[in-house]
Amino acid sequence: EATATIYAIDGRGILERYSPPAAKPGKKVKLAFVSNGVASFWNIAEKGAQDAARDYNCKLEVIMPTGGAADQKQKVEELLSKNIEGIAISPNDPENQVDIINRAAESTNIITHDSDAAKSNRKAYVGTNNFKAGRAAGQLIKEVLPNGGKIMILGPSGRGRPPAQFAFAEHRADIVASLNQIAKAVSDEGITGVL
Repeated sequence: EATATIYAIDGRGILERYSPPAAKPGKKVKLAFVSNGVASFWNIAEKGAQDAARDYNCKLEVIMPTGGAADQKQKVEELLSKNIEGIAISPNDPENQVDIINRAAESTNIITHDSDAAKSNRKAYVGTNNFKAGRAAGQLIKEVLPNGGKIMILGPSGRGRPPAQFAFAEHRADIVASLNQIAKAVSDEGITGVL
């Protein structure tokens, strides 16, 4: 449920942030919400984005590419040909999608969400600070194990996975580092291993 709530807020926040407050009467602003694939949490994000589009009188196109970064690039190019006025994208392969994001930024407002392309000309990033999320998890672990103990961290490594599926793996080092700071405050061992 926590993930569902975060992504629903993410979808609404993207539209609220980039919907012009004074659109011309009768004219709907055309926006696009582009996920990094198909997953149940994107369905929840779509619901939030559609609700915000209705609230702000926007025309929203939700795109959930199934073919990885190449498919996502093609979808963005199609959106640009439609003179879309704003795109919120979760880049599948942030390092290798800077060019398409920069090209889109030349003719429309573009932001990233969930997965950032910080080296691009996107206007903003809407997402989680994974170091702070790791610290928050560490604080909860400290409350549950005040005298120390062993915990196991499970998450995808990113190896053998398409870039769209590496949310944990992409920020794994930040999460583990912040958890380790908390763990060392409780026990000299800190984190002894990550699966």
